[in-house]
Amino acid sequence: RVAQLYYGLLRRLRIGLPRPSETLREHYSSISSSLAPRPRLARYLWWLLVLVERDLYSSRKPSYEEALDLYEGALVSARYEGTPGAPREE
Repeated sequence: RVAQLYYGLLRRLRIGLPRPSETLREHYSSISSSLAPRPRLARYLWWLLVLVERDLYSSRKPSYEEALDLYEGALVSARYEGTPGAPREE
């Protein structure tokens, strides 16, 4: 579920998804230059990526609520840092 949240966030923000042959960290490295003007968003994506890795590879699973908090924080950051696909202020 945490990975689905991460991939959904990438889609919503119109950030390309990792290629099948690419690790999550390799993908993050390839998009990091485009995230440079949006440091808060970059941090949220990184933290969420770390949770995805824990969910996939560790016996110590993260909580879905923690991942959801990071997802929502990323959307708020994207809105303030001017990212396409971010929710609009009403």
